[in-house]
Amino acid sequence: MAACLAAGNTVVHKPAQLCKSNVKKVSLELGGKSPLIIFSDVDLNRVARQACDAVFFNKGENCIAAGRLFVEESIHESFISKVVELASKIVIGDPLDRKTDHGPQNHMSHLESLEKFVERAVAEGCTVAFGGKRVDRKGIFFTPTVLTDVQDDNFAAIEESLDQLWWSLHSMKKTLTRSLSELTAQNSDWLVECLAKIPARP
Repeated sequence: MAACLAAGNTVVHKPAQLCKSNVKKVSLELGGKSPLIIFSDVDLNRVARQACDAVFFNKGENCIAAGRLFVEESIHESFISKVVELASKIVIGDPLDRKTDHGPQNHMSHLESLEKFVERAVAEGCTVAFGGKRVDRKGIFFTPTVLTDVQDDNFAAIEESLDQLWWSLHSMKKTLTRSLSELTAQNSDWLVECLAKIPARP
């Protein structure tokens, strides 16, 4: 064996350890569950668009996709409404059509795993604000999905779907900005790239 390629989360360090002992080349393609932290003094419309791009780009199949959303409570409802509006405009269909934003899943098993992902997340207490189901048309298409009321111990907060599933924690208050948001944002076994949206300061 000349080299090893491993994909997944931090569990795949095991093949890397084995390769190290044999001085083999190693390439690790690791998934992520990156958070967005958004406070009330941002430009709501602009940041909502940027946030949607951060999670729905490439249909969510992006290892640093922003699958976790932390929004200050005072703007949470307005922000989620804007995100749902934008998600509803995503065109799903033939990937060869330039008007299409999202194509089909790569396999029926992936579609089924997304359905089970949402079912379990809802069973554990979260709410589907948008999507969460297969598209009612021929093919293996799944809707962009926004989940809310997701707590730290919910399945959706812990596991990575590698698709257009996005969840929001509805409890971040201004007085807890640094301690709560940073602690919770880093509470994941997956790799994290964090983005905090704040307005430009004079």
